[in-house]
Amino acid sequence: MQKNNNGTSLFSSKILLTVTLGMMIGGCASTTQPKVQQQEQKQAIHQAMRQQQNLQRVPKEQKPYKAMGEQKATLPLLKEMEQEAKKVQGVENARVSIREKDVYVTLDLKPNVTAAEARKIEHHVIDALHKKSRRYDFHVTSYDGHHS
Repeated sequence: MQKNNNGTSLFSSKILLTVTLGMMIGGCASTTQPKVQQQEQKQAIHQAMRQQQNLQRVPKEQKPYKAMGEQKATLPLLKEMEQEAKKVQGVENARVSIREKDVYVTLDLKPNVTAAEARKIEHHVIDALHKKSRRYDFHVTSYDGHHS
């Protein structure tokens, strides 16, 4: 290898020149990939926050369901659903509970009801409750071990 005036080889000078040019052209900063990912994450977070704020602005009457814990709205609704279920022929008593969009109805049927009649009564109760409120999914049972 040849030596230049400084005592370094021509090869070392070329490497140093290549590295220096690379640093000048490419810059010293890291790639922009992490910055892009951070921006995408921030956008996703901001979008989720906007959606949450929009949900909070919706009046309670327009929500698809009422959550557990909204007792002022839920208690009258439970009573109304119980009364509606009791109006169906063959129903002696009804108990209703709500969880989010699901309504669970347990029926006490009048004595001497067969299993086939019990299924019909359950369907009549579901139909009656759907007429009152379509925003819920109704789950009705009358099984207490007495139907044959």
